[in-house]
Amino acid sequence: MREADQLIFDDGDIVDEEAALEPTLVGHAAFGTDLKTLDELLSGGAESADASRLLPASSPEVLHATGPSVSASGVTTQTKLLAPPVPKRKVERVRDLSPGQVNADVGRPRGRSGTLIQQRLIAAAILVCVGLLAYFIRSLVVQSSPYPYLRAIVLLNSITCLCILLKNRMLPLDRLRFLELLLFIPPAIQIVLTQLLQMREAGVLQNSMLLSDLLHNGTLGLIIVMMSYAMLIPNGWKRAAVLLSPLALAPLATIAYLRMSIPWTQEVLTLQVCLELATTLAVSLFASIWGTFTISALRQEVSRARQLGQYRLARRLGAGGMGQVFLAEHRLLTRPCAVKLIHPQYGTDPIALMRFEQEVRSMAQLSHWNTVEIYDYGHTEDGTFYYVMEYLPGMNLGELVARFGPLSPERTVHFLIQTCRALHEAHQLGMIHRDLKPANVYAAKRGGEYDVAKLLDFGLVLDSRGVRVRGYSDSSRQTSVAGSPLFMSPEQATYESVPDARSDIYALGATAYFLLTGRPPFEGKTPVQVMIKHARDRVVPLRDLRADIPADVEAIVLRCLAKNQELRFGSARELELALCRCSVSGKWNSDQAERWWQTFAPEIDLPVEI
Repeated sequence: MREADQLIFDDGDIVDEEAALEPTLVGHAAFGTDLKTLDELLSGGAESADASRLLPASSPEVLHATGPSVSASGVTTQTKLLAPPVPKRKVERVRDLSPGQVNADVGRPRGRSGTLIQQRLIAAAILVCVGLLAYFIRSLVVQSSPYPYLRAIVLLNSITCLCILLKNRMLPLDRLRFLELLLFIPPAIQIVLTQLLQMREAGVLQNSMLLSDLLHNGTLGLIIVMMSYAMLIPNGWKRAAVLLSPLALAPLATIAYLRMSIPWTQEVLTLQVCLELATTLAVSLFASIWGTFTISALRQEVSRARQLGQYRLARRLGAGGMGQVFLAEHRLLTRPCAVKLIHPQYGTDPIALMRFEQEVRSMAQLSHWNTVEIYDYGHTEDGTFYYVMEYLPGMNLGELVARFGPLSPERTVHFLIQTCRALHEAHQLGMIHRDLKPANVYAAKRGGEYDVAKLLDFGLVLDSRGVRVRGYSDSSRQTSVAGSPLFMSPEQATYESVPDARSDIYALGATAYFLLTGRPPFEGKTPVQVMIKHARDRVVPLRDLRADIPADVEAIVLRCLAKNQELRFGSARELELALCRCSVSGKWNSDQAERWWQTFAPEIDLPVEI
C-alpha cells in the first residue's frame, strides 16, 4: 500500500511522544464511501449507532482500523486507519528539484541522493558479489568444489540486486528492505545447505576429520555473514535479532539432524562439541546485535550533532507524526531556534512532503505575535527536508492540562483571546487551520512575558479563497477528512457543508472545553464514534462538570460548539470580543503567569543550553 493512500493519525508536532494528546486524521478520496455511510447513520437518529457499520468487511472501500481506542484523556498511540490497497504505478526516474517540489505523476519526490540504507546496501552488494565471484571462480578451477550451479544462482541474484540498486538511486524504503533480505538470505542459505549436504556425505563415509572441518568452516561463514550485516546495514537491534537468530541456530539444527539420522556422527559431534559451538554462536549473535545497537545509537548522535546549513542541532525537543523537532543554534547569530526535520519514512512520500511544505508556506505568510514565527526552510545534501522556527520555552496546552489539571476560567480565557487573534489573521488571509487542538497551542515565554499563546502546525490548512493547494484535486477536497477527531467540527466529520472559519471556532470551543474540564467534549472507543457524536450528540454543559465556571464563559463555549455553523460566532474577532466582555476577562495577567511558572515550572527561566 502506498503511503499516499493511508489515513494516518499522528501526534502533535512539538510535544514529546508521551504528552501527545490527540491524533490527526488525514484522509483522502477513499474515505468518501464511509462519509456517505456516516451521513446515513446520522440521519437515522439511533441512540446507539454501531460504528462498525462504517467499516464493512466486504466492501472494497473499507477502511481497516487498528490500534488502541481514544481514551478519556485523549491519549492515543500508534492508531492508523488504512485505505484499501491500490495498484502500484510505474515509478520513473526523476531529476533534482528545489526543496519540497514533487512530481505527482510519478508519485515520489525528486531527491539529490539515495538514502543511507541504499548507500550501505550498494557497498554490501559489491562486497557480497566480489566474495561470491571469487568462490565461483575457485569452484570452476577446482573441479571437486561442490554445487557450482547453486553458487552461480546465488551470484546471479547478488549481481541483480546490485544492478537494481545502482540503476535507481531513489528506491523507497520498503523496496530497499526487500533487497536487503534478497541480498543476505540466499548466501546464508547456500552456506547452510552446502554445510548440511557435505556433512551428511562425510557422515555416511565416516570421515571424522572432514566432518569436523566442514562444521567449523560452515559456522565461520555464517558468523561472517552475521557480522557483515551488523556492520553494513543500518538497522534497529530488534529487527537485527529477528533476522540473525536463525543463522545462529542453523549449525545447531544441522548437528541435531545428523545425530538423529546418522548415529555414527554422535561420536564426532559430541555434546561437548555442541556446547562449544553454541557458546561461539551465542557470543557472535550477541556481538552482532550489540554492534547494530551501538552503531545505530552513534549514528543518531552524529545526526543530532550535524550541521543543517547555518544551524547546529542540539537535543531533541519532541516528535510528531511527520517529523522530529530539535533545539538548534544559528552558527553566526548564536540564536536558539527549533528545527523540524521530516521523518525519513516520509522523505519519499509526495503527499507528506506537500503537507510539510504547505505547513511552512502557510506559517511564513503569518506575522501575528501569537503565531509561531518561521525563520528558514530548505533541505540537506542527503535530501532531509527541514524548516526553522522560533524556539518556544514552555509547553503546549495539552501537556499543561495533563501535568497540572484543568485551568482556571481566567487563565483559559487569557489563552483563548490570544488564539483568536492569531486565527483572525489566518482567516483574513483565507487560511482555515482545520487542526486546532490543545497540542497545537503553546504556552510560551516570549519577550519577557509569560503565558504567551502561540498557534502551531498549519500542515492541514485549507485555503477558503478557492486557491487550490498543490497536490489536492477538487474531488479529494470533497471527499477528504482532515483534523483531530476529539476536536473536529461536525462539518469536517460529515462534509455536509464546506469547512470555513467557523470550523476553527468549533475546534477552539472544543479546546476550551478540554482546558476547563480536563476532558474533550465527546469521547468514544473509536475515532469514528467520536466523529458521530460531534455531529449528532448534545454536549454536556460545562457547569454540570465544574460548578465554578462562570455562566457567561459556559455560554460562549457552548455557542462555539453549536452543531449548526450559523449558530456559532461568525469570526474569530467576534469570539474575541465576546471573551473580552466576559466576567473573568483580564483577571489573569502577566504577573500572575510569571508567579505560576516560577512556582510550578521554573525550568522555563533556565538559560538555553545548546
